[in-house]
Amino acid sequence: MRTITTVMALSLTLGCGKGKPGSYEMQAANSDGGDAAAKAAELWENRGDKATLEQSLAFYEQVFANDPTNRDAAYHLVRGWYFMGDAHEPETDAKLAAWDKAIAFGDMCLNINSGFKETLEKSGNKSEAVKLATIEDVPCIYWTSASLGKWAKTMGLSKLLAHKQTVFDYVTRVEELQPDYFYGAIYRYWGAYYAGLPSFAGQDLERSKRMFEKAIEIAPGNLANRVLFANYWAEKSQSYEVYDEMLQYVLAADSNILSAELLPENEAEKVKAKALFEGRTEKFAGEIPEAKPLQNPPPVAEPEPEPEPEAETTEDGEAPAEGEAPAEGEAPSEEADAAKGSDTESTTEE
Repeated sequence: MRTITTVMALSLTLGCGKGKPGSYEMQAANSDGGDAAAKAAELWENRGDKATLEQSLAFYEQVFANDPTNRDAAYHLVRGWYFMGDAHEPETDAKLAAWDKAIAFGDMCLNINSGFKETLEKSGNKSEAVKLATIEDVPCIYWTSASLGKWAKTMGLSKLLAHKQTVFDYVTRVEELQPDYFYGAIYRYWGAYYAGLPSFAGQDLERSKRMFEKAIEIAPGNLANRVLFANYWAEKSQSYEVYDEMLQYVLAADSNILSAELLPENEAEKVKAKALFEGRTEKFAGEIPEAKPLQNPPPVAEPEPEPEPEAETTEDGEAPAEGEAPAEGEAPSEEADAAKGSDTESTTEE
């Protein structure tokens, strides 16, 4: 068992803008953009495969380089690089590099909004600029804040606290503009936010739990809601019962019947859940019992109906009428034999 401690700092020497997020510079535009957008969208559907996601993002980058006002391309770049760091990169350096790219594209995406851009240029304050964001900016605001939160948390406490207000203001703006965005995303984020903060910086475990429960209520088919509930609230609260319940649900879930749009993300969450569940004894102080069987399992696919047996037919393809004699050369049926025997016995008795 490990002693539960609060990590006060994390020192990392990485090539991510010398500790400044969003340092990535976009590649030069390809003059013959062609059908890059169609290729990017087609490859995006298989983003659960790392190499395919890399190809998709390369095409999206060309689309955005050719048209820096293309919000759809920018949004996919932010969300795609977030997913790359969260799901596909096992090493810390690679994760940070992926989230750095996501933040850079997020900044570019938000600058498409002239109000945001002008306010940021005048004030240098992203929290002020995001007040000018509109509902069109929601996807880029959310995935930028998600990437910045991951980047800062991984870099260490000083970075987490330095970017805390920006993250808070970005997510608050999304909640104001579109509170039902992306499968309980806002409430999932608040759940992790209030559990992940140090106790002296605003940690609120009661609020965190309410937020996670609301996220699950809104989107039970998004497995990230449960994985984060376990990894943040349950661990910080030292509730192994909730930890086990959330992770066992995810492991038992069939991603194919939850949400087609979230299939790659849900499959990635199952991988996370497996690692977290296997390391459960390291997450809690003291001895903990074996996990209890899951009480409320996830939905399962309904079995396919068995095909109905084919009806017997005569040589001309028609089913014989009830009581009709068999065709010439056809063996009598078992039912006919039984009926015949019954008649004979009845006559003898009389």
